[in-house]
Amino acid sequence: MLNVPPESRTFIEEARRAQIISCAIEVLADQGYPHTTLAKIAKQAKISTGVISYHFGGKKQLIQAVVEEVVKLGTDMMLPRILA
Repeated sequence: MLNVPPESRTFIEEARRAQIISCAIEVLADQGYPHTTLAKIAKQAKISTGVISYHFGGKKQLIQAVVEEVVKLGTDMMLPRILA
């Protein structure tokens, strides 16, 4: 699943990835990076750590996806204001 291009993922796969990223952001905000584990993220998402590994491969890849999502959210929020 890790190397599947986004356009090849199903709606369900994209929804699961979004859920995991959202839960990772919550755990990171609450616990900080050093105390954020796949187990804590899985508990927050009410899934097994294996589901995270299936979609992201590991913590490094998940954190990369989190960074990409946060940058996207920030860009989506700021760009219209900057252009206005």
